[in-house]
Amino acid sequence: MKIFLATLMMSLILLGCSESRSPVNEQSSVPALSKDSVKILSTSPADTETLKAGSSVKIRYEVQYNLASTDTGSLTLVVQDASYETLGNEFYVVHKGSGTEILEAEITVPESRAVQVFTPLSPQGSSSTTVVDTRLYKVEQ
Repeated sequence: MKIFLATLMMSLILLGCSESRSPVNEQSSVPALSKDSVKILSTSPADTETLKAGSSVKIRYEVQYNLASTDTGSLTLVVQDASYETLGNEFYVVHKGSGTEILEAEITVPESRAVQVFTPLSPQGSSSTTVVDTRLYKVEQ
């Protein structure tokens, strides 16, 4: 699992260095339902909230996805601190087509400057993905 997370992080870093637009939000002539996509619809706590170090927090995300490239895949909730240490991780198997899932994890907020939440969609058989949406929380000590 650490290899998957490292690959995911490197993909995101490389995308940030080489692209000025997010592939998830990019408009193109390809209809949205013909490609893989993922979008965070709602967050709890709200992504505008500041988290307090040491507190226990239930992370709850409503995520919309479209899986077009394979028959099955995984939709994952990954919660990390500013040092990329995994705080929570849960995945769900999804089938070809569109849908909405509720992704949840309970974490203890670390003494870190930030907590980041990723929701990657990974087609079955793929070792990495660039189909991801993210949110960032500030942490106060």
